Amino acid sequence: MYFADESAKSLQVAFEKIITISSQAQDGDYLKAQERSKWDFTSMQLTRASTTVARSAGYDVKSIRQGRLKSVIVRRIYDQMEAIKRYVKQPFYQVKFKDQNGHIFTSSDDDQPTFIQKNICKAELTKYHETQVSSTIKTRAPEPLLDLFSLAAKLTPPNNLMTYCLRLKQLFK
Repeated sequence: MYFADESAKSLQVAFEKIITISSQAQDGDYLKAQERSKWDFTSMQLTRASTTVARSAGYDVKSIRQGRLKSVIVRRIYDQMEAIKRYVKQPFYQVKFKDQNGHIFTSSDDDQPTFIQKNICKAELTKYHETQVSSTIKTRAPEPLLDLFSLAAKLTPPNNLMTYCLRLKQLFK
């Protein structure tokens, strides 16, 4: 199936004109994609080489963008994989509260401190105290509904309103 872009019309034409491919080695688009993939890999090396040459010449550059976006994406994936390899899980402690129903409460603040040692966390816990919580039933009337007639009156010019009012008077006589 071949389509120029992802518009609905282009996709409909592609579905109407489906072409059977007997061999990938005979398909020009497949061969073109394979060569493009090879070029992408080569261009990544070109980016690294040109960046190294620029840095050795004394230029302060992060990266010379010779290749396509794929070079940047591959580097990002590599950095993430390295960060995953270097990750070491460290235990930590946090101040939490458990009520009589078993619900656990903690601060929703992302800046809430975490502690590496349990005794420091217990010392922090002494700063907190229980408070008596009261509950009262509150009611509130709903917001008024949208009045389309008053909205139309505000948005239309005054002479149009007079025309409508006169027409309504004639209808209800």
